Amino acid sequence: MFRGEAWIAEDPEEAGARLRDALGVAATAVLGGAREAFNQWRAVVERSGVLVFQAERVEVAEVRAFSISERPLPAVVVNLKDAYTARSFSLLHELGHIALGDGGLCRLEEGDTGTAEERIEVFCNHVAGAALLPAASLLAEPESPTGLRQQVDDAAIEALAARYGASPEAVLRRLLILGRVPRAFYEQKRNEYLERYEKVGRKSKGGRPSRARLAVARGGWLFTRKVLEAYDDERITSSDVAQLLGERLKHLDRIRGELDRSTKNDGPRP
Repeated sequence: MFRGEAWIAEDPEEAGARLRDALGVAATAVLGGAREAFNQWRAVVERSGVLVFQAERVEVAEVRAFSISERPLPAVVVNLKDAYTARSFSLLHELGHIALGDGGLCRLEEGDTGTAEERIEVFCNHVAGAALLPAASLLAEPESPTGLRQQVDDAAIEALAARYGASPEAVLRRLLILGRVPRAFYEQKRNEYLERYEKVGRKSKGGRPSRARLAVARGGWLFTRKVLEAYDDERITSSDVAQLLGERLKHLDRIRGELDRSTKNDGPRP
């Protein structure tokens, strides 16, 4: 059962650290590599008792992530079409909502409305950043500035992002919050990153995954395992399995094999 809790009035740095504790991830642990980091985050989140799904047929511009906070089995949905770094951040952001008991469809972009909803989004963004890039660990990195700097080299930002499986924007946001760069520099670089993303977009690498791998990637190992266990115990029918996993029954053996492989390798892929 997921034991993470948070309160909107508390320090989000403390909430982020407690979230890592609830997931059993040490403050000094660096998961590294965008794809590897997402798969490891997803694995530890599912082991903590949260279902993690990936939406396959929704554009990122429409939905990046949402959550259902009802316990004992809360759920997070991230977008399979999003970048791995964005999925990691979205996953932790939604865990912040679950910890608050405030799941639902939300937007990660911050505004200046000052509403209760806006304060929650700002809080969850901060919690996600604190969990993804713990302050003490990040500031101890050789590329991190030791004091307030008017700017930081792109190479240093990229190196930190790659090491933590985070986006350059997430790294810069943390450096801003931790008093290492001014807001003007953060806003300048953020606009550059947005322009770059709009021009390049997310390019997929390699061919389309197998149907079995995609089924486990969509449903996650926790949900997929529960469905297969229910089917093996004759608590649900073959039609139920096909509907829940989104695949025909003829792929079931391959899905079982993919589930075994993915759980041995710290989580479902891609």
